[in-house]
Amino acid sequence: MRTTKNLKISNKISAIIETPSNKNSPTPLVIFFHGFGTQKNEFGNLFKIISEYLLKNSIASLRINFNGYSSDGYFSPNLSIHSLLDDANETISYASTLNNISTIGICGFSLGAGIALLATNRNTSANVKSIALLSPSGDLVDDFAKSHTNQCFLEMKEHSGPYHINMRWKKAYIYREFLESLNCYNIKNEIKKNHLPMLLIAGSEDYTAEHVDYFYNHALSTYKHKKIIYNANHIFNDHKKNISYIPNVAETTKKWFENTLYLRIENDKNSN
Repeated sequence: MRTTKNLKISNKISAIIETPSNKNSPTPLVIFFHGFGTQKNEFGNLFKIISEYLLKNSIASLRINFNGYSSDGYFSPNLSIHSLLDDANETISYASTLNNISTIGICGFSLGAGIALLATNRNTSANVKSIALLSPSGDLVDDFAKSHTNQCFLEMKEHSGPYHINMRWKKAYIYREFLESLNCYNIKNEIKKNHLPMLLIAGSEDYTAEHVDYFYNHALSTYKHKKIIYNANHIFNDHKKNISYIPNVAETTKKWFENTLYLRIENDKNSN
């Protein structure tokens, strides 16, 4: 049994919160930050599936749509890393005011993993106890060029935009403010400031696997775990064999938050 509620955070951030309805005591909550150009459920319903795993273990979920996305392929002219970070900060602040929530975890995918890292470093007073970074961005400019196109950076020198991005699954157009904001944050420096217990997952066929290794070696927490899924790509699929590893990712993420949000770390130190 669950309670599901659609809401607007700060009157602008669309979100869905799902809580176990058969639990009277305070419950942990996981906040999800999606990647670039996607939405609160993520590719292949990754976040929705993880949320289902969490609910079965009495952990609530809060999934948001970052403000500034549109269905027609254009993004808001005001969309930037700054605005995404503002949305993340406001979401954490909102979650911190909820009744009957004991501890908070953060889960981010791709660019959303980078936003999760930035936000947790700036909300150290919140009751955030753990973080999971899936296919994490480690260099905002370089990763954006690898994932989409380098052409838009070249076009910036010629005109003011908007700039076409090859997102493969749809046509999309982005503005100068977003591209310029990519240079404003150094994710590899941010990882060296983060003390939270940290889960890192990437596919062996994805460029973010190298970020997982770097993050694992430089994160400040003594309690961390990394997992490289053999033959998986950025969205945890093996297209050659038509296999999805999302259930694998969901199970690993669920166990991680069980241990860290129910504060079972002392009983499971061997998972490093």
